[in-house]
Amino acid sequence: MQHPCHCQVIYRASVAAGPLASWVKANLAYSAVLISIAPLQKQLNDVMAGLQASQQRVDECARDLVALDQQVGPGGGATWHEMASMHVQPLRGAAATWPSPAVGSQILLLTH
Repeated sequence: MQHPCHCQVIYRASVAAGPLASWVKANLAYSAVLISIAPLQKQLNDVMAGLQASQQRVDECARDLVALDQQVGPGGGATWHEMASMHVQPLRGAAATWPSPAVGSQILLLTH
């Protein structure tokens, strides 16, 4: 005895029901594929979001580098030591707020 969902049996019962049964069967198969790839799609979306954040950070760093290069420029801008001091100065103030005096003193040593 044949399975009742077999296409030939459905076509014999109704010419209109045969294509409809094929369509339903295809939709069920497509649904199963979507369900099986859902975790992969989520993982892809997470990775793409991380990639976008990384690309934005690279762009920020590139803009900062261009700005630093313009400030340090040949013969007219600040020296590298002056530029480094500008960026390290906030660390000197932060060193006093560290809970461990050893860490704070290490930061002070590094910034002098």
